[in-house]
Amino acid sequence: FPSHDMKNRQRCNNWTEYDIESGKNTKKYFFEEWLDDPDRKTYEKVDFVPDRTKCPEYVFNLFKGFKVEELYNDEELKKRISELKPIEIALILKPIIRHLSYLVNGCVGFVLKWLANIIQNPMNRSQVAILIRDMGGFLEEGGGTGKNLFFDDWFGGEILGDDLSYVVGDNRELYGSFNSQFQGKLLVFVEEATGKENHGNIDILKSKITAKKQNVNKKCVASYQVKDFTNYLFATNNRNPLPFKQGNRRLCAFDVEPLWRGNEGYFKDFHKHISLPIVKVV
Repeated sequence: FPSHDMKNRQRCNNWTEYDIESGKNTKKYFFEEWLDDPDRKTYEKVDFVPDRTKCPEYVFNLFKGFKVEELYNDEELKKRISELKPIEIALILKPIIRHLSYLVNGCVGFVLKWLANIIQNPMNRSQVAILIRDMGGFLEEGGGTGKNLFFDDWFGGEILGDDLSYVVGDNRELYGSFNSQFQGKLLVFVEEATGKENHGNIDILKSKITAKKQNVNKKCVASYQVKDFTNYLFATNNRNPLPFKQGNRRLCAFDVEPLWRGNEGYFKDFHKHISLPIVKVV
């Protein structure tokens, strides 16, 4: 923003301070004080660098850390984790791995590593998008198997955090002209993939899955470029939401095992379990 616009925007951020020389209370304005502060931070560019040790001082880093890191300051929780035995850790993780196994019809190893890589190696993404297909049958609609609960509410919301994850409801949003909502994300979860939009934009989608940089376009702001480490995960109840072809290297699909579809007791217990702080950290 131009300096006069910024000054007007910050006009309400003021305080009263006693001036020793005049012996009177004087009003101070944040923007004016900030401009005169010799120690204020300045940056030459904006970027997204999940490995904070590799971010130069002159770069404003959009990465602020994972939400789950907030729990690392809980000394009592850290003490409990340090005292856990391997069998106890396995029991804590069992419901999560079991549910993920249902969502990918037993192919849990690959998807578990795919998710772990986002946390462990955020700057080395897999460049493979995942599709979770949850189709119904002749007398049964698809859905109700906990896709959103696991990938959006828990992994995206509680582990990564809202700053690092984004949920797409309308597939057209993926291909719009303005895309600032996608900058600085490690996971984009498309909660209902549809073939109408994705089949016609497959080349753009492929580019998104593997692109190393992202051109960010905001309204009334000059476009700029940031590093792109976004991982894409699609969920759907439709038969053919993405164009899979022979030799495909960027898309990987799994059909849900609907064993617990609509089972309120199972999902109540599962939600209670994954809400525990120790489950998020261990």
